[in-house]
Amino acid sequence: MRSKNKCLFLQSDKFNLKSLASELPLGQSASYWKYLLDYKPLDEVKNIKSPMLFAQGGRDYQVTEKDFALWKNQLKTNKTAIFKWYPSLNHLFIKGSGIPSPKDYEIKGNVDGEFLNDLIQFILK
Repeated sequence: MRSKNKCLFLQSDKFNLKSLASELPLGQSASYWKYLLDYKPLDEVKNIKSPMLFAQGGRDYQVTEKDFALWKNQLKTNKTAIFKWYPSLNHLFIKGSGIPSPKDYEIKGNVDGEFLNDLIQFILK
């Protein structure tokens, strides 16, 4: 079964815990996919009592500003949730410019100093 068909199967009413891993994406078990389908991180995060840092690069094409806003909105009353936005950083917190793409991963770079300092400050609090 092709990858796209496996994803469609996973989302169909034919998928169940007896589905074979060979029918599912990445060859993972049905129980693995059932867990992921049932997992609701935006609900679960409300149960976390520890301080949390959410850092987001503005050039991240995998996790978008829309995703960042969902988390920020979900935790808007949580005083221990800190949100940091870095406009010029990609998914790896490396500075860049232009339209973000998978090619960003081919460009050598260092994790941004401002992000690292913010992370250090968060950990030390």
